[in-house]
Amino acid sequence: MGTVSKKSDISFFSKKKLLFVAPFPPPFGGVSSHIESLSEDLAKSDCEFNVLAFNKKGTKSTFSKGAHIYPGKNHLSISLILFFMRKLTKLYRILILSTKFRPGNFRLFFSTLIKAYKVALACEQTDAEIVTIYETKNGALIPFFRILNPSIYLNFCFYADIYKDNDFYKKNKLWFEQVF
Repeated sequence: MGTVSKKSDISFFSKKKLLFVAPFPPPFGGVSSHIESLSEDLAKSDCEFNVLAFNKKGTKSTFSKGAHIYPGKNHLSISLILFFMRKLTKLYRILILSTKFRPGNFRLFFSTLIKAYKVALACEQTDAEIVTIYETKNGALIPFFRILNPSIYLNFCFYADIYKDNDFYKKNKLWFEQVF
């Protein structure tokens, strides 16, 4: 993965509100370093660059290298419960979908559901027009997120984990096919 270096490459993002679901440094390495470099380049394109980082602790957002960083603690909160209540019909669709595919790991299922709601809530809070998800196993939140925000422009990148834990993706192939 390289960084965006040509003005013409980033013109698509000009004046857009972006939300990336990805790790942000520290710790440095791999995707987090890529996202940091990307945020510096995108800051030059006059877009609003937001990162929901599940690797960040705390409750307050910060600003770093041209990006607004939001910590993505994975727990229930009052705002998340209120968000669940506003999206009740979509929650029903998610539960129907989950019974159809019978996820084997219910802890992963509920953790992923909460993360999907956090991403949807972050979209509302930032008015994101484009969402890009760079995550290992958190990619399982994509079908949930698709139900919650069917019309948002969505990019996703699975990295490393497909090679490390290929059985997880084979076993959940039908789940991931719900994205398309």
